[in-house]
Amino acid sequence: KVTDFFLFGILALIWIDILEIKRGNGLSSIFALGGASTFVITLACQDLAKKVLNGLAISTSDVFAVGDAIQLGDGTSGTVKSVGWLSTEIRGGDEIVTKIPNTQLSNIRVSNLSRMRQSQVKQSLKFRYEDMDKIPDLVNEIREEIVKCCPKVITNGSKPFRVRWTNFGDNHLEVMIDCRLQCPPVGDGYFEAREGIMQAIAQAVRRKGAEFVPPTILRVEMRDAALPANTVLIQDV
Repeated sequence: KVTDFFLFGILALIWIDILEIKRGNGLSSIFALGGASTFVITLACQDLAKKVLNGLAISTSDVFAVGDAIQLGDGTSGTVKSVGWLSTEIRGGDEIVTKIPNTQLSNIRVSNLSRMRQSQVKQSLKFRYEDMDKIPDLVNEIREEIVKCCPKVITNGSKPFRVRWTNFGDNHLEVMIDCRLQCPPVGDGYFEAREGIMQAIAQAVRRKGAEFVPPTILRVEMRDAALPANTVLIQDV
């Protein structure tokens, strides 16, 4: 192999230097070139060795394994497809596979979502000011409906479970829901439990006759000199 050839050459140069063999000008030039090559190869080998060691550390650690859903500190998330000596492949939710150097993984925060035992669902609800008198009873109704319909929600007091009227907005009253689920934040189980919470909220709101504040749409009118006169472009923001 080429690497074996370079290794043999480096060892030969070192051995001759140790024996202090007399060399002529021709040999001196060769050895000078060999020394420069050795320096370059050494730097390359150091970088390669660093990558291999990082790969070995990741492979032998218990941070994640193939098939785990992970999230990185830079926002990258997905399922681990493979773990190699030099890089790790992550398949995103859009099925795009991203290859990340192990040297980068060793210097970034990694959260293993598959190994989490619990997860959080947090939702902010906006109601009309006309429903102000209904809010106290609505808050209790939402809390009771979630407890009744969502068995994965932790309601024994060991984790936060809050349904609170939290704010007066510019055009709405804000109710905050914050609860914990007895399941990791990935997979169908999590999304089914989350959907169950949304359905419980909708059922309680419907029962109390309250109404949500619709999203605010800002309409911007723009005129373009390149268009015919009296032509207006309307864009919803």
